[in-house]
Amino acid sequence: MQIILKLTTACNLACSYCSEGDQEPMRLPEDFFYKLVGDIPEFCRETGETQIEFLFHGGEPLLYGREALHALTAYAREHLPDIEVKFLMQTNGFLIDEDWIELFVREKISVGVSLDGHPEIHDKYRRTKMGEPTAEKILENIRAMQAAGLSVGTLMVLNSGEDVEVQKLFDFITKEKLHPKIHPVIPCGRAEGCIDSREVYHHYTKLMEELCELALTHDQREAIQPLDELLDAVLGVAPMRECSFNGSCGQRFICP
Repeated sequence: MQIILKLTTACNLACSYCSEGDQEPMRLPEDFFYKLVGDIPEFCRETGETQIEFLFHGGEPLLYGREALHALTAYAREHLPDIEVKFLMQTNGFLIDEDWIELFVREKISVGVSLDGHPEIHDKYRRTKMGEPTAEKILENIRAMQAAGLSVGTLMVLNSGEDVEVQKLFDFITKEKLHPKIHPVIPCGRAEGCIDSREVYHHYTKLMEELCELALTHDQREAIQPLDELLDAVLGVAPMRECSFNGSCGQRFICP
């Protein structure tokens, strides 16, 4: 079971399609987390769950602070000794430094970074509040985490309603040794009413087909999701795990 925790709705960037929209910053109270952890043993006994994943989300979860985050992970490990506990984080990656990397390694936190393709695509939508580009800094931080031995996933949200040069995107993924999960932009938050969702999803399907052809042609070693899971399911290697394809959304995830 994965529990998705929005540590804060605050963010250091001003992404044009942000699903959070514009709202007053809020912070997850520590007491809420302690109560949640206290309820988990009974939940696991009733459901038979043996593993719990905490996914730290936002906003930008790094704004919660290193010491505060460490306090949460330490509390969960101390109070859930009989349950396999894992920690994940989805971050925009801009604020990562050596201290954060040391924490990720020490606490065994799996990190996903939002990176919407190569800089030409990414910087069109994901800039700082001052309007500055962010791609190169985020790429530097991804490389630093990779050098530290961390396996870094990337979440790419593409406005496929606009032209995407698929070969350039594929070359970027392979060059940077990324493990991306690619989603179409969703018309909510700041993107509500700004995009034609039917056009976006139609072009997204075409884009994924072309990426699949390139991956098969070049014997691509870096996983591109959801392509890998779809191919595994078609070939009978493994059941489809992506909930948006197998209809299990909400069954294995809790977002309190």
